[in-house]
Amino acid sequence: MKNKLCVFLSITIIIILGLTISVSCNNNADQGEADFSRYFEDRELFQGETLTISTFWPLTSTRHRSIDEHARRYMTANPGVNIEVSYPGRDVAGWVNPQRYHEQLSIQILAGTAPVLIDTGGNLFSWADPRVNRMFADWFSVMYQDPDFNEEDFYMNALNALASRSNGRLVIYPLGFEYTPIFVNSTVPGLAESMEGRNTVTMTDLHQAYHDFAPDTHFSLITDYNLRFAVMGNIENFLDIENRTVNFNNQEFIQFITEARNIGTNQHSTEFRGGFWGAWVSREEQEILSRLFLFYSGSPLSNHQMVNITRELPFVNILPLANDNGEIQISTDLAFALNAGATPAQQALAWDFIKSMQSTELPENFVPTQGIPVYRPFLPNAVDFWLNHHGSAFTSFLIYNDFGLESGMMAGMRQATEDIIAELDRTANMPMTAKWWWDWFGTMMPGNAIDSIIFETLDNFQDGLITAQVAAETLQNSITLILMEME
Repeated sequence: MKNKLCVFLSITIIIILGLTISVSCNNNADQGEADFSRYFEDRELFQGETLTISTFWPLTSTRHRSIDEHARRYMTANPGVNIEVSYPGRDVAGWVNPQRYHEQLSIQILAGTAPVLIDTGGNLFSWADPRVNRMFADWFSVMYQDPDFNEEDFYMNALNALASRSNGRLVIYPLGFEYTPIFVNSTVPGLAESMEGRNTVTMTDLHQAYHDFAPDTHFSLITDYNLRFAVMGNIENFLDIENRTVNFNNQEFIQFITEARNIGTNQHSTEFRGGFWGAWVSREEQEILSRLFLFYSGSPLSNHQMVNITRELPFVNILPLANDNGEIQISTDLAFALNAGATPAQQALAWDFIKSMQSTELPENFVPTQGIPVYRPFLPNAVDFWLNHHGSAFTSFLIYNDFGLESGMMAGMRQATEDIIAELDRTANMPMTAKWWWDWFGTMMPGNAIDSIIFETLDNFQDGLITAQVAAETLQNSITLILMEME
């Protein structure tokens, strides 16, 4: 009941926001007609401007510190510009509650007091919803008027994947993006060989591998496997938000979720909740998991570091998780929306500030993203930081290689860094699709009505409260209604 109430309130807020912002945007000059270039050509026009920023991340977060530190550096380099960082929804301990953050920002938008730059906290806002899109301006309109902007400097496939969710408008700009890397257990005879020559792996491939290698063994499929993981990894087969196509109520979906639930019944428990964050997982722990799982999933940078450094661990063959169309599913790391009600000067200033957060001339500890930087020249900075300066990764290198402070250590680190950069760059140039859901806070996330309904329905099916047929009908009817309301 509580989840349904959150969905109802979310839809209500979105409708109000859509109506309010459409009026607000109509009262301003159309963003596509605004002249942003003059601000980049004459930086004196930024004098006296104030850039307001909201951040989702808590006081203890490296992202928060980076935003504050970047703001101070930018103001020092640009006298006459003021930057104000706020933390809507923060509690007394410094942590930001996602619902409270969303609610307070919604109120600010309604009141016309929202900041220029809005930290979206991953996918806190359902930005695939056109009503929500009206809250945000199009980053492309600003970026392409910047004479220093060069498409070759950016992973445009990632930006275009995000923009495709919003009719070609880039309504959130990510400093970094992430995907799910799948690691193959090399200790299972024939499994690694069956994955050779692949650039990606799909949920269909994983299910087939389970049937080929697990039925007569004790192995579970993959760490953290459940119905949510399975369905959302294959969601494009059943739902196309952009084209308003819903395809759940059919035998393909019923068979898929039935198979996924059956596979999940053989799931070993593991203490590594939320994925295998490789930079600080020991060799011994990997060996334990290699006796339980055919695959494990993790985060891109840390796990690339681990495997490239050691090359002798049980899990090898890093394959990005893709949909059946071969598109890697990406999510955003630290990302910002641009207030549609901001003036052209404020929007141009916001882009100038974002650019400063990606400068390759920044000190080594100024790395605001934990994902793959969307600004390509910044990739070596990010990898160098996580591998050579981040304490846990550095310690892992010493542990895995049994090194003390020996002369050969740094040479090995440098080679590992080069290998990781090359691998990440290769992967980051593959076809991509953007996730519009975020399962960090589960069904309690406001603003994401579609994924809330999907998760709740799948959980009910998983727990035996409803049949597969009822689950299919519920998703078909509920999501069709939501998409109709989005028009």
